[in-house]
Amino acid sequence: MARNGRSSLDDTDWSILGVLLNDGRTANREIARAIGLPESTVRNRLRALLEEEFIQIRALLNADRFGPIIEIMALVVVEAGEIESVARALAALVETQKVRRIMGNADLAVEAGLANEEKLTAYLDAVSAIPGIKSVQFNQFLGMYKGQYVIPHGWTSRQVGGAPPSG
Repeated sequence: MARNGRSSLDDTDWSILGVLLNDGRTANREIARAIGLPESTVRNRLRALLEEEFIQIRALLNADRFGPIIEIMALVVVEAGEIESVARALAALVETQKVRRIMGNADLAVEAGLANEEKLTAYLDAVSAIPGIKSVQFNQFLGMYKGQYVIPHGWTSRQVGGAPPSG
């Protein structure tokens, strides 16, 4: 939950986020014009969204500009009672980009980016050596057809960590 106790975003917040998800560099004045509100309202809402940790400001690197990268996903099956320790060990590897708990044929999904085959081999060995892992299926990403962060279709507001509105 956010620091001030607010646990949901309203339609105005989602409208602001919708503009920023399209272009995170959009000026407050342009956001205000796009959603039909005063710039001061947009500025105050953005300040609150930052302070309440609903959003973060970060640079997103364009990996294509840095040369070829080997991107993989590992599906990890973990021994009973070991999910947290295995997830922490995977997250501690510098090449690991994401560790997610999943349901299905595996317990964890791990994404990593490696500079070359030598680094890939070392990473695969490091993952395979983590205590508590029963099995790992490594998959290499070959291309991307869509990659963006979006507000789920049909959502205008929702509780943080909750489900989309029904209806």
